[in-house]
Amino acid sequence: MRRFAAKMAVGLLGEDQVPKRVRGIPSIPKHSGRIVETRALLHVVEMCCLSETFTGVFLTDMLSEMEEGTPRMAVESLLEDEIDHGRVGWAYLATRARAKRVDGLAAALPAMVEHTMGWVRRQGSQSP
Repeated sequence: MRRFAAKMAVGLLGEDQVPKRVRGIPSIPKHSGRIVETRALLHVVEMCCLSETFTGVFLTDMLSEMEEGTPRMAVESLLEDEIDHGRVGWAYLATRARAKRVDGLAAALPAMVEHTMGWVRRQGSQSP
């Protein structure tokens, strides 16, 4: 979905108007000292399991406040996409866990949660 959206944005706006961060194939974070297989695991867990799942919660909450119509349909479509991506991540993690190939995940998880949702925690602590 995101790749399609990026292509659509380039087609409609022109490549110069679309930020580089949404163009092309994403790179896997370095996670220094980790082998590529572990880096891929950490990336999938952060991007799919955590980010897509949390976004699914946010969009579900957003839907509870919306009336019927086109904007609601757009959010429902995004929610469906986020849920699908989250499921891919959880399925991948389950497969790796069954094979006992989750090296480094436990140690990396706190930093990944902070990277993914730290802004929510910080914003909540600043609320009156």
